Amino acid sequence: CPDLDLDGFTTSEGDCDDNNADVHPGADEICNGVDDDCDGTTDEPVLLEGLVAYYPFSGNTNDESGLGNHAVSFNATLTTDRYGNANNAYVFNGSNSWIEAPDNVSFHTSSFSVGAWVSYDAIPSSIQVLLAKSFLSTSWESNGIFYLYGAVNTIVSDGTNGFYFPATAPAAGDWFHILEVFDNETDLLKI
Repeated sequence: CPDLDLDGFTTSEGDCDDNNADVHPGADEICNGVDDDCDGTTDEPVLLEGLVAYYPFSGNTNDESGLGNHAVSFNATLTTDRYGNANNAYVFNGSNSWIEAPDNVSFHTSSFSVGAWVSYDAIPSSIQVLLAKSFLSTSWESNGIFYLYGAVNTIVSDGTNGFYFPATAPAAGDWFHILEVFDNETDLLKI
């Protein structure tokens, strides 16, 4: 049998989708509705400890962590994801659309990770928030990843001081993963 997707595995060697090089025995299982590692189970739980929300955008903005932190779409429209699956991603109009998770005590933590797969059609002409965690206390505090001036940037603010970390942005049309890991106890930020 030939290896149609050139991933090093044929169907006789256990490749359950020989048209997708990302799917084969031993591949990392990710939450995408696909049996990536060909073990007969789709989307095995990878991270549960400390998980407070999981939004796979499977036709809605429901939290699939089981904790009920459902988000709400404001003028965002369902679209095709990076794998070509219909209604598994959202497109934003660049001016008045977003997805917001209502405040919940489970989000009140000084250390967190937040990530998303992102693609954009054109270079934005204004600041665009890609991911943000913010809340009101005695002052406005925010941690987030923004698209600003032709680059993807991380901005961290405690309401008084702000820190800005620029990074080169991928080309328009490319999908890229953004992840922010913040540990307030050690003042560690990883992007």
